[in-house]
Amino acid sequence: MRKFSPSLGFLRKVVDPSISGFSCSFIKAGASPSAVYRVALEYPQGHPGVRSVIVKSSAPVWPQDPGGPDREANFYLHLRPHLDLSLIHI
Repeated sequence: MRKFSPSLGFLRKVVDPSISGFSCSFIKAGASPSAVYRVALEYPQGHPGVRSVIVKSSAPVWPQDPGGPDREANFYLHLRPHLDLSLIHI
């Protein structure tokens, strides 16, 4: 499986449009196939945004994927607002 790595555009679209940069650390590959990353986010000075997120990409290069290349972004855009992720701390 080719590893998917989030792009700045993807993170701005699904997390916060103010993100100015990021660094990505691969955590693990799964059986679906999937890849999990910890992404440290950077913002302009003084911006109160989320500093780190975990991103899971399921089968990003799955042939004949009905959602195509937008499947992951659509998942985060439509599901994330309904999850109370702002309270999760590890």
